[in-house]
Formats: sequence, C-alpha cells, structure tokens
Amino acid sequence: MKSELVQRFDSLSDWHQWLAGAPGQRNPAVIEAMAASVRASGLVEPLTHARYTCGDISSRGNNHRESLRAGKLISRQRAVCLALTHLAEDQARKLDRRSRIYATEALTDFALFFRGLFPRFLGSEYAPSIAEQEAIFPIVHQNLQALTFPAGCFDYVLSNDVLEHVPDLRASLRECARILLPGGVLVATFPFAFNSDQTIQKATLEHGQVVNIMEPEYHGNPMRPAEGSLVFQIPGWSVIETARSEGFADAYFLYISSQHHGILGGDLAGIFVFIAAK
Repeated sequence: MKSELVQRFDSLSDWHQWLAGAPGQRNPAVIEAMAASVRASGLVEPLTHARYTCGDISSRGNNHRESLRAGKLISRQRAVCLALTHLAEDQARKLDRRSRIYATEALTDFALFFRGLFPRFLGSEYAPSIAEQEAIFPIVHQNLQALTFPAGCFDYVLSNDVLEHVPDLRASLRECARILLPGGVLVATFPFAFNSDQTIQKATLEHGQVVNIMEPEYHGNPMRPAEGSLVFQIPGWSVIETARSEGFADAYFLYISSQHHGILGGDLAGIFVFIAAK
C-alpha cells in the first residue's frame, strides 16, 4: 500500500471503485503499523518542513485523525497544510506571506501556528453574546452563516471541524464563497459520512430552538470547553453539489495519507479534506 497519497475524489462511486483496489486503507493492522512507524521515525510538518522526532510526538488511542500531535498540529490539521501546499503548486494560488487567509478559529494552536507564518492571517470565534465577545477581545466574533467581511477579500478560507456545527450548512458555504477572491479556495475538514451520498441530519434549528433528530452529539469547543458544540449534521458526498450550487466553480475531496507527514485517520489510513474553489 502506498504510504504517500493525495488522491482526488468527486463522488461516492469514485471512492468505492478506488477503495476496492486499495483494501489496506481500511485495514486496522495496516493503519496501526503506519502509526507505529510515524511514532518511531518522526514526521515532517508540510508547510515549514520542520522535523519532529519520536520524542516530539504524542499519541493516544487509535483515532489518529485527532491524535499524533507534533508541535501545534494534529494529524487532520497537517492534512489541511498538505492540501494547501498541493493547491499552491498552481501558480495562480500561490501561498506566501502576502496570502490573505481567514480561519474559523482563533484560540487554537492551529490558529497560533498560522498567525506566526502569515501576516495577513485572520481567525475568529463564534461568540454570540456581548459577554463572550468582551471576554475574547481583541479576537473578533463571526457567525459563519452571516460573515461581516466584504465580498472577495480572502485568498483562502480554512475551516477545521466547524461546518458540522452550523445549523445552516448551505448558508455557511455561500458565505465562504462570497468572501473569497476569484480563484480563492475553501479548505475544510469535518466528520465525513464517506459511505453516504446524503448528509446525515442530526439536529435542526427551528424558530431559534434546537430540534434533535438523533441522539445529541457534542464536540470540543475552546469557547465552551465544559459543554462543547452540538453537531447539526455529518456531511455526505452531496456537500460537493451543495458547494457548487452556492457559488463555487468546483468542489471535491482530497484523500490524504502520509507516513512522512504523519497524516493518518482512524477508520481509514487517510483523511478527507474538502476543497471548494471559487
């Protein structure tokens, strides 16, 4: 099985066809062997090419997507970095100190990492109450469903495991497309229903009230560490067409697996990164 992989997929059928010829991608023994190799040999962070040795890497359990931490980044965040370098190979999408980057987070290690590399990086947090906004000042509050930025002002939008928490996914994608410059790109991760065409709707917001369709699920939130954030949906492959219908010229998934960069998933040997280009 290839240990270095960046593969584009446009549909569930494409994924299933490819996966049939790559059974190791779902083999727990293979995945654990790759993780053990990373822990023993170290890894290279994709953007700065910083080298982390075995003593620099922390790991817990077998959900490597959320683990395999080196420096400020975990596995899925390094997948976003590698996706960015892959996109930047196109000269029209250079990634340098002049790049204007917006991220849907500001309090995280990921945001601190990017703020140190890109002077025009801006991160925000969702802080709907005045008290919360005062508490995080001078970090700005933004609602991904109704951003306050002018149209066409960013080269990249980065969203790490946020889109599953917004009540209106379609509106959020529309806003991301709106604030991107022509040729700009949304790079996102989220829990992905990779075996489903349709999005799994877990909750809705009706007249300001949450209506749970399934057992409520919460993920960690640096703004509310004690309670977390409710999951409204787990996107399926239909998110590609949703993005295209809301202002993106192209949308697809990159499936990334890399021992060199320490990018591994939990159920899979790789991580899906969603790409939507304006």
